[in-house]
Amino acid sequence: MLARYLRCAPGREAPLMACDAALHQGHTDADVIAALLRGPGSRRALQRLSLASPRARSPLETLARLQLHDAGVPFEDGVVIPHVGEVDLLVDGRLVVELDGYTYHEDDFQFAKDRTRDRELVRQGYRVARFTRKDVHLGKVGAEVRGLLAAHDDLLGRPSGDDAPMVVKIDDKRGGRRLQRV
Repeated sequence: MLARYLRCAPGREAPLMACDAALHQGHTDADVIAALLRGPGSRRALQRLSLASPRARSPLETLARLQLHDAGVPFEDGVVIPHVGEVDLLVDGRLVVELDGYTYHEDDFQFAKDRTRDRELVRQGYRVARFTRKDVHLGKVGAEVRGLLAAHDDLLGRPSGDDAPMVVKIDDKRGGRRLQRV
């Protein structure tokens, strides 16, 4: 079913959300889905599948990850940071991106817990950017994160954007390679 959805759906977001959920819950793995992708539309479906992640815990994470990918921003998802726990996304090894859906973040307890986590991240040298569900649905994550990284680089006098050197980074989760600015 997922293979057909990846192959036939007009957009990539919904099939990727479904793949991410199935992978995260352990219902299948990417190799099983890939083995079913033969015939018309399979090349596009395999490209979509390469963007799936078993670490995504919500549709918001899937959408934000796609926005970062499209913006060419290097990231890891589902990273565990000592004394903090798992963060939604770690961008360029230095910016933690947290995605706050209304349902999970509506009570005082969770709100306070998130602020405690933010302070611990800052103590460890990370920067934190929180995005709401609305921010994600409006497609703001990629451009805003690029802007945050560039502003921080400017403050530190580091090259950013087209001036920063490129290196090849091995993506351990998916076995692929991607270019990353250093």
